[in-house]
Amino acid sequence: MSEEVHTEAHGEVAEPVERLDPETRARREAALAAERTREAHRLYEVARQLAGAPSVDGIRAALDAYLEPIACRTVVCLSDPGGEIAALISDPAATTLAHTAMRTGEPVELSGLGEPEGPQALVPLQGPTRSLGVLGLVTRPGHRLKLAAERDRVLTLAGLAALALERLSGPATAG
Repeated sequence: MSEEVHTEAHGEVAEPVERLDPETRARREAALAAERTREAHRLYEVARQLAGAPSVDGIRAALDAYLEPIACRTVVCLSDPGGEIAALISDPAATTLAHTAMRTGEPVELSGLGEPEGPQALVPLQGPTRSLGVLGLVTRPGHRLKLAAERDRVLTLAGLAALALERLSGPATAG
């Protein structure tokens, strides 16, 4: 059975690797390795920026700069000490889905809920000691987030953001 290859940058389907001649295969593998190296460098750089961010706005700015290549910006929605999260958009279903993301630790796609300029996906901000809220991902007009293709990237980014947010909020209290 033939395996499809997805390019790192766009999630496009490429020709199966086994059909390629050795030279083309080697070029493709080198290009993939170079892309992974660039992505690792970008991830390291955003982690460094998040570690030094002085405020929630600084954290959001670092996240937005990192997500620019996939036409996204972020909305940081923090929960209160009781685990409640403010309404994200006028549709209460989105707030319910935010709680689902926080409870399950998995991103949730909003698929047409709420306003067009609102978040298309909610990613849990799960810190080492507690759930801090969700990261709303908003795409630019005319773009659509491919959450399945970007899942690992956004979960990693949300984890880094949660660490930075916990650092800003100080020591957690057991509750």
